[in-house]
Amino acid sequence: MKVAFVFSGLIREVEKTSLRFLELIDKFKADVYASFWDIENPEDGSTISNFTEIFKPKYLEIESWKAWESSTWNIIQEEYQVTTDLIPHERNKALSSSPFSMWYKIWRANMLTKFDSKPYDVVVRLRTDLVLSPQFEIKQNDYLNIPHGAVGIWNWQHCYGMHDFIAYGKPEYMDYYSSIFYYLSRYHKEGHYIYPPENILRHHLSQKEIPIRFYGDAVLLRDGGNSDRNNPNKPDEYISSTYWANKQPDPKFSYYKPR
Repeated sequence: MKVAFVFSGLIREVEKTSLRFLELIDKFKADVYASFWDIENPEDGSTISNFTEIFKPKYLEIESWKAWESSTWNIIQEEYQVTTDLIPHERNKALSSSPFSMWYKIWRANMLTKFDSKPYDVVVRLRTDLVLSPQFEIKQNDYLNIPHGAVGIWNWQHCYGMHDFIAYGKPEYMDYYSSIFYYLSRYHKEGHYIYPPENILRHHLSQKEIPIRFYGDAVLLRDGGNSDRNNPNKPDEYISSTYWANKQPDPKFSYYKPR
């Protein structure tokens, strides 16, 4: 089984999480790809050089955060608004460029796997600050594989989605998964919730028929969140992504502001 591990976004907690990643990379003789912003934190070892030394990526892309904000985020902001119904902590996150920059980097990182046309059986989308459990395994199957769990703003109509920090499957599924940034302006103008990011992932997947397997695991983010995921023995659940189709958002919470 030929496997590609694909990291994106910000370099975080590299030294704390790398051991389990390296075990899996060694097990599958996997190739590593990464597309990061040029933001580092030397205090905890989250640097480009440290990542390169530990993971020895086949392709590594570093882009300027300031350049992206000045060239892309400034344009997006002209048509972007965030409702005051969110609590301050969540509203501050929604007001930032991160819901857009995250999807941009996922798209860029996945693209790196095409550089030399190597045929992979499985592509794994990752963040560096994931703590993978000993139970985590990679299976070659005909599903998009995502851990159990969901995030949402539950008092908004149809505002929820599966966790977005890890997924794996065959390349054609991961290509579509990673293409959200290409469609984001359309979803935005259609009035779909851009925040939380999990919601727009659910909506994106619902536009194409993709068989999904939710699996049990205890994977955590660096901040120790997602406690609902601490059940590696939860049985697998299988659905089609079209199950989520035609679930309309509440128009009063639209993130789109016409110029």
